[in-house]
Amino acid sequence: MLVKSQPFVITSPSLEVINMAFGPEMIRLQEAWINNTMKNALVDRGESCSEGILLDLRCHRRDITLFISWSTKLPGIFKITRSQKKDLITLFPRRSPLGELLNGHLAGAYLLEARQIQRDRIMALEFSKLVSSSVNHRITMIMELMDRSTNICLLQDGIILECHKRLYPDTSDRVLLPGNTYSPPSPMLSQPHAGLSRGMIRVLQGYPNYPSTAAEMEHLLYSQDPLKTEWQAIQKGKDLFPIPKGLAEEYLPTLKDPLELPSGIMEEHLIGEALATKRKKLLSIIDKKVTALQPQLPNPELLERANRIKSVAEFLMSLPQGREGGKLFITNWPGLEENTEVEIPNGTTPVEEAQRLFKEYRRLLRRHRASEERAPVVRGEIATLEEQRALLMGPISGQDLAALEAEIDTKGSKGNTRGKVRIPKGQEAPGVKRLNPSFGTIYVGLSAMGNREITFRIAKPDDIWFHVKDLPGSHVLLRPKDPKSPIAEEVLAVVASLAAWFSPARSESKAWVDYTQRKNLRPLPEKGVAGVRYKVFKSLLVQPKDPGELGL
Repeated sequence: MLVKSQPFVITSPSLEVINMAFGPEMIRLQEAWINNTMKNALVDRGESCSEGILLDLRCHRRDITLFISWSTKLPGIFKITRSQKKDLITLFPRRSPLGELLNGHLAGAYLLEARQIQRDRIMALEFSKLVSSSVNHRITMIMELMDRSTNICLLQDGIILECHKRLYPDTSDRVLLPGNTYSPPSPMLSQPHAGLSRGMIRVLQGYPNYPSTAAEMEHLLYSQDPLKTEWQAIQKGKDLFPIPKGLAEEYLPTLKDPLELPSGIMEEHLIGEALATKRKKLLSIIDKKVTALQPQLPNPELLERANRIKSVAEFLMSLPQGREGGKLFITNWPGLEENTEVEIPNGTTPVEEAQRLFKEYRRLLRRHRASEERAPVVRGEIATLEEQRALLMGPISGQDLAALEAEIDTKGSKGNTRGKVRIPKGQEAPGVKRLNPSFGTIYVGLSAMGNREITFRIAKPDDIWFHVKDLPGSHVLLRPKDPKSPIAEEVLAVVASLAAWFSPARSESKAWVDYTQRKNLRPLPEKGVAGVRYKVFKSLLVQPKDPGELGL
């Protein structure tokens, strides 16, 4: 019987470890779960990204996507959502040769069973595909989920079709090449309890009666259906283990579905880290572009300098003819400070020096006037970049990040900040999030062009437009189901909370949000591609809330 040790404390799972791994215990639970809940699932589609392969399955009238990761940061099998799949394909777009074969060989196949090999971190998924009335292929996907040695092989009738990592005889103790038969890796080094990882053994050593405790754990996993036992998840070091509920602390997450809990860890480690890396890169690019644009704005000091040069030139022209060069001290002359020192080069008369100064004055004046003429455009570009910065710092998915990346133009020096991208009619621009609550439709801009799309293309005159007060952020549009009926205050507060969330004010306890009808907005290019001005509006003081918190 399993007995909990008093001095041993199990800490809650931490997501701060860079690389993680799942031991054979988790693979065993996943094997049992797949065999109990996903047998005879139909493969709709198979594809890949640079971090693994994705299988779309139809199982008991439900759509399920499995992500089999070969990433060294987090190898494993995960059940993922549609948005997670889109993020993976967007953030890791490069495909592998193995991925190219998936759809042709697995589309239309049925999942027969999952099978753990050698009680190790190796899982085989067996599929059956009917090619014709008399030909039925047995296709096997073998996943070796072993940190840096992670590999995935696709077999047909026992013969290798392709591997993620090919192994050659001169570099490995086994051969994994197309046309060969599959041979598994060498089993784990002999230890008292087969099927329990070293990490799990170290965890169990903190309990009394360690040998019998480990034997009981082995029995629960491999001598019966492990799903009859309630399990919780524990992380020690870089490993995630299942632990029986009677042995773990109550605050540990329950392992109801051994394919779903790891998916949250996958999103944090794999997707979250990729988003953070790209966000950091884009923020650096924005900073460089803003720094490059700032000197192009009108500089009052430049005009002051030009006027001083003009005053000195006028003083030199007032000197009597025949005056020689040298140092001069100017006192009490309009536009100049007291005791201004001027040095006329030897061999140059005051008139010649004045002419040179007048020429310099005209050059500086032209430069100042050119910056004034260009100022609205430059301010608009800076405002757009600041808006993109604010959106980057908010909650953002891989697709939204890709839309912002396309706008910022990481290869160019200026980027697309003037809104010249043409969007086909009938299509929404990237960077637009659409929500469909019971009271109408809500559009949220997640990029500068998304904001422009919502305000100047999607919005109708009577739609209600929301924006956080005096800060950059998302444009949020409400289209009520019945535009003629008055909108409830509760509905306005919900949409205003959403507008505050998608802005730098999300960390505040309360934020002011302006709202008005679209027909009251006018474009203001100096504020960016989606800049607007309005005089007729109302404001609400609301608490920023994310869509999930608002039930959207």
